Amino acid sequence: MKNEDYAVLERRFEEVGRTGYVYALIGWDARVCAPEKASEEQGEMMAGLVRRQHEIMTRDDWGGLFDRLKTADDLDDWQRANVREAEREWIYETALPDDLCARSAVASNRGQAVWAKAKAENDFKAFAPCLKELVAIARETAACLAQKTGAAGYDALLDTFQPGMNVRKLDEMFAELKSFLPDFVENARLRGKRPPEPFEKTYSATEQTAFCERLMQTMGFDFSRGRLDMRDSAFQTSCGRDDMRVVGRLNESDPLRAAAAVMHETGHALYEQGLPREHMFQPVGKPRGMAAHESQSLLMACAVLQNDAFLRWLSGEMTRFYNTDECSFDRLKARLRRVEPSLIRIDADDATYPLHIILRYELEKELIRGGLEVDDLPEAWNVKMREYLGVVPQTDAEGCLQDIHWASGSFGYFPDYTVGAVAAAQFFDAARKAVPDLDGRLGAGDFSALKEWLNKNVHACASKYGFDELIRRATGEDLSVRAFKNALSERYGA
Repeated sequence: MKNEDYAVLERRFEEVGRTGYVYALIGWDARVCAPEKASEEQGEMMAGLVRRQHEIMTRDDWGGLFDRLKTADDLDDWQRANVREAEREWIYETALPDDLCARSAVASNRGQAVWAKAKAENDFKAFAPCLKELVAIARETAACLAQKTGAAGYDALLDTFQPGMNVRKLDEMFAELKSFLPDFVENARLRGKRPPEPFEKTYSATEQTAFCERLMQTMGFDFSRGRLDMRDSAFQTSCGRDDMRVVGRLNESDPLRAAAAVMHETGHALYEQGLPREHMFQPVGKPRGMAAHESQSLLMACAVLQNDAFLRWLSGEMTRFYNTDECSFDRLKARLRRVEPSLIRIDADDATYPLHIILRYELEKELIRGGLEVDDLPEAWNVKMREYLGVVPQTDAEGCLQDIHWASGSFGYFPDYTVGAVAAAQFFDAARKAVPDLDGRLGAGDFSALKEWLNKNVHACASKYGFDELIRRATGEDLSVRAFKNALSERYGA
């Protein structure tokens, strides 16, 4: 007979999970197709959903429920892991007052709307009041979490995106990358040939959408459980276990960039589609944090896309589909293998990208700590850009206004991109060892072996294990930058 306390836990988290999917659907609509004036009302709806989730998660009887479940002897390994993850969510949720949760939802929705306009008009001062409010809320959130969990303030924010992550781990990893990357980037840049010739044709939105849908199908994306839209920015949102929304980034003058963005977001979506259905809505059934999530997208957008065998296949597909000679293997490779410090994070090559992330990590860490104020952010940003990448933005739109993350209140997310890139290299290295002919399969447009390995070793594990244990089980090693550095050296020969 099923443990009744566990059944109660499952029912409650099912409502929390369904409510979260509605929240995600409103968020997707706001970014893709909602009218401008819908922002405030959508923010109120989202705040209402957050309040309902908070009501469920702050019921008075949770403590006793967890006490009984942690000593129960009739739970299997997945159920015990679910109790662990559920208690973690409860601890974090009860650390935050109701009004703080509601204020955060409203400020996030408003911040994104104001940010979009401020970025378009290169007007940091217009966005600064919103950012000050979001930083204040983040500081308040960090203080509440620190009091409840014992973690230092910024560590607590990091842990909300990637459980187990902290400043000590990041400082150690980033110090090694900062020691390795500057000389590597300079050597790779000097070894690079002249800039690749630009595409001359115009590749319409209709063409790109059709090609990217075919590419997603090749990768194993199930269109009966998801859809693709093309806009001016790329992201992926899960609005249900069978409702994956992928948004690709249109670029009518560069079909390779559009394909790369869709491969990135499809990596996210494949992770979501591969989660165990039997644990739907439960904490243990969720992805193992955002660094794990980013590892799946970056594995596709970097490790696979940069693989010579796959790139030859992609070149042939693009040449035939677009009926052009502009998508030759040599041209695509030249575009992908050029290392050049640049201003915009999402356009950065994979060698300089970690420096963009380290810059943001160091700035937001100081924003939360109080060592940096919002009004001083543009200057601080430019100083670090000059120091780490040797380039300086001429406008705030191409500087500190370029990302949406802080506008949504996502402080502590940025580091997961580089942690994810490091993990992606390690996962891909392990997959190639497990499947000796993997390169040949990818060269034939066959993702089945890679997808099967990822499903088994990453996706189907969901949150049964901690991130560090997930890495060890999948690769046989602790997380390290070794595979990442080796991949860069192999790719660029520097």
